[in-house]
Amino acid sequence: MNRSVWKRKTVSALLALALLVCLSGCADKPSRSELQERLDADVTPTGPELPAGAVSDAPAADEPVNTEPTPSSPSSPEEDAPEEPEEPDNPVKPGDPVGEDGMPADKDLLRLLTSMEIGLTGANTFTFRSASELTSEELYLSFLLLTPYDELNRRWDESAQNFYFTEDDICAELSKYYRDFHLDIRQNQYYDVSARAIVTPLASGFGGGRNIVIEEKTMEENILTVTAAFYDMDDRTYAPENCRLRKIYTLERYDGGWYFLSAIEQPMSECAEPETAALLLTMLRRAQLVNLDDSERLQYTHQTDYKDAYCAYQQYFTDHAAEFAAYAGADGSWMSFYWLESGLSCIVYDTGGSNETQLLYQPSSGVQTI
Repeated sequence: MNRSVWKRKTVSALLALALLVCLSGCADKPSRSELQERLDADVTPTGPELPAGAVSDAPAADEPVNTEPTPSSPSSPEEDAPEEPEEPDNPVKPGDPVGEDGMPADKDLLRLLTSMEIGLTGANTFTFRSASELTSEELYLSFLLLTPYDELNRRWDESAQNFYFTEDDICAELSKYYRDFHLDIRQNQYYDVSARAIVTPLASGFGGGRNIVIEEKTMEENILTVTAAFYDMDDRTYAPENCRLRKIYTLERYDGGWYFLSAIEQPMSECAEPETAALLLTMLRRAQLVNLDDSERLQYTHQTDYKDAYCAYQQYFTDHAAEFAAYAGADGSWMSFYWLESGLSCIVYDTGGSNETQLLYQPSSGVQTI
């Protein structure tokens, strides 16, 4: 081969090799403008620092950001199913009337009645003919049972690690459920004279259970009468002969809630037909002092002797329900009170006036037929 030709080929090969090496190095090396962009990015805060080796999900500076919501992938039925709401620790008053009958649902009534029967036991039972009969201890327990725990918690003092319940606090809540109650907060064992309040570290913790079945409920005007039977905790037959206790509750509906008017135990001998006593008690609550003007009626109905007489009549009609079954079963039967010098007279009569009985209450002898 000609020497000059060989030299040209060798030089061309070396130049080609050098060009390849140069191009290879230039492909990995950023330009000056690219280096400046990277330096700017390094000193500009763009979010939390990522660990070494982590990959950021943030879009690049020149990449458009998608503001549309990203659809999530379908989840399993278990994940989509809503969680079951927990039952509140405290009872609630019956909800708004349901149905055309204006009565609350059985489940609402049962929750309320069961809670009261669990919390008021022993010497402090949930049994009364009028709220005026409830002791201060029973009223305080009612306050704890009826008040939502969030409300109780507002009276918690963190520094003292105690609840502070004033008489105003208690009465404000009780007035939603009772009328004509008399609370003497000083009788409570936890009453603190200096704080003028009940001071206690505990405001809940009522345990246990009652197996209660609502047998009947009736609504007359705003008065709800509920007949409930009590059974052993493990009883699921609910046979009448297994009934341990039967009680008749009366509640009065008002705009925003229900008042407890009474909770009366039925003697087991009368368990078979409690309707008569319940109707008589409903009639009794509708009765009025008819021979007095409004101012006198207000004066008398706030007197202790009138309240004692009224309670005595409640007990009398409960004990003698069978004797007054004809009145209770007659449409339009009525009762009227007359205030006499000798005592409080009550006349029970039906619409036609053909059946009438007059009773008289005297503190010394109770209720008697005249």
